[in-house]
Amino acid sequence: MRITIQSIILVALLGAPSIVHSQGLVPESINYQGVLVDALGNPLPDGNYEINFTIYNQATLGTAVWGPIEFDGGSTNGHRPQVPVVDGKYNVTLGPEDTSGRSIVTAFNGTTGENDLRFLEIAIEGTTLAPRQQLTSTPFAYSAQGMVPIGSILAHHTNMPGAASIAALKEMGFALCNGTTAASQGITDAVITGTLPDLNVGDGTGRFLRGSTGTTGVMQEDQIQGHHHSASNHTHAVTATNHGHSITQSNHSHDITTRRGDTGDRTATEDGETGGGTHTAYTNYANLNITSISNQTISVSIQNQAVAVGDPTQGAHGAARVGTETRPKSMTVAWIIRVR
Repeated sequence: MRITIQSIILVALLGAPSIVHSQGLVPESINYQGVLVDALGNPLPDGNYEINFTIYNQATLGTAVWGPIEFDGGSTNGHRPQVPVVDGKYNVTLGPEDTSGRSIVTAFNGTTGENDLRFLEIAIEGTTLAPRQQLTSTPFAYSAQGMVPIGSILAHHTNMPGAASIAALKEMGFALCNGTTAASQGITDAVITGTLPDLNVGDGTGRFLRGSTGTTGVMQEDQIQGHHHSASNHTHAVTATNHGHSITQSNHSHDITTRRGDTGDRTATEDGETGGGTHTAYTNYANLNITSISNQTISVSIQNQAVAVGDPTQGAHGAARVGTETRPKSMTVAWIIRVR
């Protein structure tokens, strides 16, 4: 009995919902339908058949880019229960892994552009069918790698519940932008093999990305734009409270000695008195006071204007937030880059 393939329909990437949600990426399986007939065009008898699938990059010979996946009743990686055939029709799900543990998505990574052709080889009960069936562009349209050019940097929320894990990202051809290489992160067959940009700094001082029409990949340090502060015209006034200044003269006396012409002392006898002798003249014993010299108050006043930096988003003044960098409000992400 000769087995042929009358028709094969590639439905699309219709992976199990659990795979879609758990990885947060594209479905990792292909739903594939076919019809098996004998040499006369009659459907094969109903029953379970062993069918193996392998994806190549050429219609003949070439390299197997994924597979095989064997529907032979096994239970390890890449092995599935045998395929039930009814009226010659069968339906299988290819993926998520082949017998070597490779994800089927790696077969559609879009690394070679227009030459990235894929052909499906089918073997039934040990018989390899020919020719290989070319897969349409549908898997590439659904593949994250097919949509994201190599070298693209994306923001990934690693800690979001349900988001793809770092391990899943690496399997998909994405590496962390941590200043290492794709190979050191365990990513094989990377197209970008050099040192990756260091954007994810562990202490939270990672880098923002900024568009440029010039050379990309240039690291820029933080800075503050030059500026100045101005104050309006104002005066300063000096005020003193009312006060006085006093001078006090203590009681004292002045001795006055009378004279007799230009020489000698004058005497009482010479002045017509008897008993002669000198005498002393005294001034007033009253204290001498100087009262207040000015009642003008003197005061000093300086403009009491507060200067504050407000919240840049809400526009309201709040508590000061001091740090080692100047930045807007932000959320941390893990920068990843497609390397394969």
